[in-house]
Amino acid sequence: MLPIASFDTLTRDIKALEGSLTRDIKALEAATKSDLARLEERSKRDLAEAKVDIVKWVAGMLVAQSAIIIGAMFALFRFFL
Repeated sequence: MLPIASFDTLTRDIKALEGSLTRDIKALEAATKSDLARLEERSKRDLAEAKVDIVKWVAGMLVAQSAIIIGAMFALFRFFL
């Protein structure tokens, strides 16, 4: 059987470990929140860039399609007139 002093030491060690674990968990929570915030910002930025690229691509295709249609109309008018 262990003496009472050993139980007191064990209790102090457990409380110290609990405090240390609590601090570590809080630090990990803060780091995780920070990482998630950075990831969210980067995702928003990437989505905005993709949106701009899609708009540019669609606008370019619209201009190209319009040019082809107008060119085809002029060709048909020249052919029939």
